[in-house]
Amino acid sequence: MSVEELVKLCSSLPGGASAVAAVAPALTYLDSRAMAAFMKELAKTQQLSRAMEIFDWLKSLPADHELYSLCDVYTFTTAISLMGPSQQLRRALELVGEMRARGLSCNVHTYSALMNVCIKVRCSMGGVAQMQPQSVFDHSCTTTDARHFVTCLLAHAFVDPGSVLQCDACDLALDVFKQMHEDRIRPNVVTYNTLVDVYGKTGQWERAVRVLDDMRDEDLEPEVRTYNTAIIACNMCGQPQEALRVHQKLLEAGLQPISTTYTALISAYGKAGQLDKALETFQTMMQRGCERSVITYSALISACEKAGRWELALQLFDQMQREGCAPNTVTYNSLITACQQGGQPEKACEVFEQMKHHGCRPDVVTFAALINAYHRAGQWHKCLQAFEQMQQQNCKPDSFVYQTVIDSLWQTGVAWAQARAWQLYGTAARNWQYRFTVQAANSGSSGGGFGASRDLEYIVPAFTPGVAVLALRKWLLEVVAQLSSDSGSRSLLFMGRDRILLSLGRSRHAKEPGSSTACQTLLSVLTGFRSPFR
Repeated sequence: MSVEELVKLCSSLPGGASAVAAVAPALTYLDSRAMAAFMKELAKTQQLSRAMEIFDWLKSLPADHELYSLCDVYTFTTAISLMGPSQQLRRALELVGEMRARGLSCNVHTYSALMNVCIKVRCSMGGVAQMQPQSVFDHSCTTTDARHFVTCLLAHAFVDPGSVLQCDACDLALDVFKQMHEDRIRPNVVTYNTLVDVYGKTGQWERAVRVLDDMRDEDLEPEVRTYNTAIIACNMCGQPQEALRVHQKLLEAGLQPISTTYTALISAYGKAGQLDKALETFQTMMQRGCERSVITYSALISACEKAGRWELALQLFDQMQREGCAPNTVTYNSLITACQQGGQPEKACEVFEQMKHHGCRPDVVTFAALINAYHRAGQWHKCLQAFEQMQQQNCKPDSFVYQTVIDSLWQTGVAWAQARAWQLYGTAARNWQYRFTVQAANSGSSGGGFGASRDLEYIVPAFTPGVAVLALRKWLLEVVAQLSSDSGSRSLLFMGRDRILLSLGRSRHAKEPGSSTACQTLLSVLTGFRSPFR
């Protein structure tokens, strides 16, 4: 039987049937390379579990079995590569260990496959490889220990793959690449493509671009995919101009851009604020018959958002759907943000409802844009409703969302709304969204240390008038409690101080430390109460 016939046979099996029993007799006619091809084809047809069932059975055979030789570097490497889409880094490392136990050496394809599994795990886990304990693998270790484990594993040492429980997967990928060099195994184009991807995901765009030169030093010519990955790496690191330079290098190398190239180029132009160039690139794609994916349209809609062109963003959204391209969460987020920035809260709401209707799950970015749209339009009721809906969907608000809702409620002047704002402020504070910092202020004294200064400074994160007033209230309540305390904290904090200062801290959403409006609000409140604070 051919590989194609074996794949069809597995596809025809009932759900609970054993693939091993069905295909075992035919495996005697395959060599290890054909067996590897069979496993890949099963995975392509959504039969990964059957591929691994057959491979695990082959691994369990005794050394004198006629099929034992099918488990060599080719099939092991294929099995490792198949762990990427399912984010099973632990299993991939376990397979490397089994290769070593059989006396099999990793080749360039094994190393490349393992690096690829690392970065796919990182993408799915947000930067950290999270591997749940299975069977006897119930140990844990630090990131450094985990990386040492990989180095030992690839250097022919026998260690337990279960010792890796939580680590940065991209650091592991870089360690694999380093070990590859130490083993004097020459990387290929696939290896370098993966390395560029790793550098992009770790914010090292300069190293990602430098790989293009490193490849030529190794007498390897970068391919279109290499350049595309480098362009994407620059975009991810907020370096659109560098991305455009890499694209120019692609053209100078005599390579033809493909759909991925154009999509990355649109993203670069959008980040650089060059909407006209992004639209021009999109037109070129259409003229050349390149496929426009959801990523393409999302990048273009995002470019419209950054340029304040909400109407054009909606037109592109309609065109996208007419072409049968289904939007994803990123698409909807960019569109809602475009409507919000254009002062179109009702349009933002329409897009949000359409998003839910099509089964696309909103995230914190979605709700932040929607809440901000209502806030800017003065629709505090809807702002609060969106916030409550966010909580009902178990979507955790960040400090920006809390800040927007609190300020919207406080500005109403309505007693119950302001009481709700105070309640939300307390919740945010308990969740460490707003943290007070106490330090000795620099008053020009010659001494050092916390006790040397004559001033005591409280730094509170407050960047809008509503949050500033509530922060002031919380701070004053804490000062009163400390002054009324019999525990001695009063003497420790206030004894010998000339002044007590209140400062507004810096927000990651604000370009300047504190808001001038918030500062003026605090001064007005303090003056109104005839406070001694100035």
